[in-house]
Amino acid sequence: MRQGDASTSFVLKIAALCNINCTYCYMYNKGDTSFLGKPKVMRADVVQATLDAIVAYARAHELPAVSLVLHGGEPLLVGIPWMSDFLRRVEATFVDVRAVVSLQTNATLVTPEWVSLLVASDVRVGVSLDGPPEVHDRHRVTHAGLGTYAQTRQGLDLLMDAAEQHGLRVGALCVADTGVDGRAVFEHFAELGLRRLDFLWPDYNHDVPPPWDPGDLGRYYLDVFNSWYGGRHPDVTVRWFHSAIHLMLGGLSRCENIGGGPVASVVVETDGSLQPLDTLRVSYDGFTQTGLNVVDDTIDDLRETPVFVACLAADAALPDVCRACDLLDICGGGYLPHRFGRGRQFRNESVHCRDLKIVLRHVQDVIRQDLQPLVAAGAFPPPRDQS
Repeated sequence: MRQGDASTSFVLKIAALCNINCTYCYMYNKGDTSFLGKPKVMRADVVQATLDAIVAYARAHELPAVSLVLHGGEPLLVGIPWMSDFLRRVEATFVDVRAVVSLQTNATLVTPEWVSLLVASDVRVGVSLDGPPEVHDRHRVTHAGLGTYAQTRQGLDLLMDAAEQHGLRVGALCVADTGVDGRAVFEHFAELGLRRLDFLWPDYNHDVPPPWDPGDLGRYYLDVFNSWYGGRHPDVTVRWFHSAIHLMLGGLSRCENIGGGPVASVVVETDGSLQPLDTLRVSYDGFTQTGLNVVDDTIDDLRETPVFVACLAADAALPDVCRACDLLDICGGGYLPHRFGRGRQFRNESVHCRDLKIVLRHVQDVIRQDLQPLVAAGAFPPPRDQS
């Protein structure tokens, strides 16, 4: 479970296009065409309207801080002058509300000039990287079908130098892949010096199910977990596993793809369109369109639309099979987009259910075994008994 249902994460789609063409991309290659016809870059007046709307919402709901996630497409396509102006506007607008600015990039456009700006403005950076070259280049390709690892690595190296010298916060976001060795992927990240990682469950649903056998994806995650938890890198954080362990010990999840609870992320497109969770666009073409725009409507208006209400009430739509499951308090039914099917909407278990069970039971067994001496000594409460 996550704490509260207020919207604290705002994804700003500042660039509508991307300079590469990942085969699994939910924006361009999963059937949604809403990106067509959008302005290539968010205009200055839309930027200001967006920031004003977010601050107004935060003040109305007494939120001390919000997260601004710069996304695309590829956000660096906006250019340095645009980004400099954006960051000045954030500083001028967020006076009594703290704004944590982060940016998700494929890193192929990173230059020393970009790094200087990001360091000076304390922007956190996530790099989309799927592993070593032979893994990354399976799906993260150019529009001509060529691998992008070499270009991504050049940008990442610049960012990692800044992390070491200036404290820039850099992490990696990886899409899991059944066809590769999860251990090799994790070790590659650790060798690069990356200390903040997350591994995304691929975006499929009940209308377009995964093309592999149940259990294949689970094996990838088991490889990653075993390499991380029992390995040589205790300073590495893997967000999904950290959230799972927090939940097993009675805590809260740190992300929306595990643990259940309201899904309250807000998305603003380059034209100012207001939408719910971005990855829900894999449901079907136009699913996330609300008809609202940040210039004329408020964040609270968005939260009252049927699709956003469904996101906030995600737990209420859980099917009986989830409610009866011993892992419900940990899994939460899985990531909301992965529960969708046209017939029952979100009243389904995750399309990755069997793999989630494999992974979570293994993690639970490992944590229970490691905590047993402390539990026996009365120094620590036992993990939640899901048996």
